Amino acid sequence: MTTKRLPMLLLAASALVLAGCAPTPATTAAPTPSESSIATPTPAPTEAPPTATPTAGDCTAADSDSGGTAAVYTVFSDDSTTPITLSYTAFNRADAPVITETVYGPMVTRVGYPCNDTSNQAPWTFTATSSSGGALACVLAFGGKLVKTDSQYNEGATTPMTADCTGHPGM
Repeated sequence: MTTKRLPMLLLAASALVLAGCAPTPATTAAPTPSESSIATPTPAPTEAPPTATPTAGDCTAADSDSGGTAAVYTVFSDDSTTPITLSYTAFNRADAPVITETVYGPMVTRVGYPCNDTSNQAPWTFTATSSSGGALACVLAFGGKLVKTDSQYNEGATTPMTADCTGHPGM
């Protein structure tokens, strides 16, 4: 509609209203949607549930000598493609062996529960080694307290580097 017609339409509509000849709006029932025209919501794609952090050893919070306090081993790297050799003390009911595994970053965490005399007497091993350059860091925490941290950075060089967070609360 052009702006020239608008004043004329307003004038004609006003004349009809004043003359009492304004059309009454027709009331019509809204169409009832058929079942086939009702859209069924498509369920959102489901994401995989988050996986639990692997436990370092077979001791659980219930077995812990420290009232369920966890030792948390965390390593950080600058990418998700470089393999990292991770070595850490596992807390088993019988002993405290050192577990070595290859992992990929940028962040990896293991949780353990000290539950025997062996785990309370010796330092807990925790090292992360990368065969290439970049950044690598580790954090050993116990009960929310930092026990040891370490980081390495090697720009451009492909020499192996190791972040060593071996320690024990109270050391």
